[in-house]
Amino acid sequence: MKRGVVSPVFTYIFVLIVGGIILWFFTSFAFQQLNLGNKLSSIEISKTLDDNLDAFAISKNSDKDINFGMDLNLLINNLVCGTLSSDDGNNLRTNKVIFSPKSLKGDSIKTWTLSWKYPFHVTNFFYLSNENSFYYIVHDGNSEEYVKNKFFSDSSKYKIPSRFKVRRINKNDVNNDRISNLLNQYSFVKLIYFTTPNNLASNDRLKIIEIKEDSNLVKFHNENKEEILLSDEHMLGAIFSEDYKSFRCGFDDSVDKLKSLSKLYLEKQSKLKSKGLTCNYNIVNSNLNYFIDTNPDKNNFETYKGNRNNLIINNNDLDGVDNCASLF
Repeated sequence: MKRGVVSPVFTYIFVLIVGGIILWFFTSFAFQQLNLGNKLSSIEISKTLDDNLDAFAISKNSDKDINFGMDLNLLINNLVCGTLSSDDGNNLRTNKVIFSPKSLKGDSIKTWTLSWKYPFHVTNFFYLSNENSFYYIVHDGNSEEYVKNKFFSDSSKYKIPSRFKVRRINKNDVNNDRISNLLNQYSFVKLIYFTTPNNLASNDRLKIIEIKEDSNLVKFHNENKEEILLSDEHMLGAIFSEDYKSFRCGFDDSVDKLKSLSKLYLEKQSKLKSKGLTCNYNIVNSNLNYFIDTNPDKNNFETYKGNRNNLIINNNDLDGVDNCASLF
């Protein structure tokens, strides 16, 4: 071969190598863009849910279905508390207090919002579920009337909307065959006992809690953990939450919001006094500072609840004082 002359074979090999590199580059780029598009889609889906919850949060008590028009898997407070995501997409931070199963599959979800006051309006709670989730509220003869009047009576503020698959059942009618059939039909099954739980066959997919309404406690039997219930809204939170961890996520978030609102009311009274009002806000300030400085637990629950009741009385008393104004 003459010097300076390149063999056609080497030319073909060179072209194949360069072509392969170019093909690999554009294929890799295309997959990266596709993956980015999926992540953006996940954020958009989460943002759609968050915006929909915002839209009806102005209501004190409202429920509706949110339809996404396509099958998806929404993840609620899944790996990180206070986040929404879809499948393996990016997490979207949300300021909502949400009680829900961690995974909601399907083309729509069921939503319900209630205003939480303690004693002033703090935030709205959101309860989420879907067609694949089923709940039995289990009672005995002693708790039957309480369950009926609290969760299924038209006159109750806490009547669970009929769109949710929440039913009540007598403890005597709960058995392994019935529960096994439910587990075959639904991806999420939960038993909420207002009595001593049945002795059922162990199943990791079956969630069981026991609510002791007389002592404001809930026991999560799967994790063997017990927690206080600050309000009826928190009781509903325990009903709809997947497990102890997801309940604590919403519980802690609600307490943090109570602390923040208490600080705002302290600032409000300072501004009112600067405008010439002669109120003595010392007692009310003490009530608000208690909420700011205290995390509720089983040991201080009665004091915590008493502080709430005292704050209502002390705030209302300000209305009857000359040159004074109540805080809320």
